[in-house]
Amino acid sequence: MNRQKVLRVSLTIAGLLLALVIGCLVARSLIPTPRIAVIRIEGDIWGSYTAYVRQAMDEAAKDPAVRAVVLEISSPGGEVTASEDLYFEVLRLRDSKPVVAAVNEIAASGAYYIASAADQIYAKPGSMVGNIGVISILPEPDLVDEMLFTTGPFKLSGGSQVEAIRQMEVLKETFLMAILAQREDRLKVGPEILSRGEIYLGLQGEQIGLIDQVGSKG
Repeated sequence: MNRQKVLRVSLTIAGLLLALVIGCLVARSLIPTPRIAVIRIEGDIWGSYTAYVRQAMDEAAKDPAVRAVVLEISSPGGEVTASEDLYFEVLRLRDSKPVVAAVNEIAASGAYYIASAADQIYAKPGSMVGNIGVISILPEPDLVDEMLFTTGPFKLSGGSQVEAIRQMEVLKETFLMAILAQREDRLKVGPEILSRGEIYLGLQGEQIGLIDQVGSKG
């Protein structure tokens, strides 16, 4: 093989190697690196707060680089409708990617409602979880005032105290049914225990099936 032929072969091999290196670099830049999105749910959960969390969940659902989502929760709960809103958002997110709830200090009441929608729930041994139920304020009885006219007997209060209690029971049952549906056979206690509204430590929560494992998102 003459010198020119050797040179041509060497240049060809070098060109192929260069093309291979460039191809790998381009592929790495075009193919997203798999990652885990962390969404924090902290403090009291109210209507205006849910917009931020919903946006974060929506972005995670649409991002092809996100392979799983961790909900990092430290909240005592909050408004019923806001908690329900995020509960359904987590269910929607779970349709497209795995979702894990990691409880830091506390996931009580509405915050646990949200956590229950995740595929798995983890908590620290001393974390607080549970508190299934609803808190409300009974309406004040309407006062009789000869100078005040209303179009209905409960226009001022919105309803009787009996009706307010009935509505609370409906909300509690909705909450309870959601927990039973999501935790299913992982629960070791029945609805009569869960509906008492108790708060459990992470270790206790694991024993009765409110969480899957004592640990952390790591």
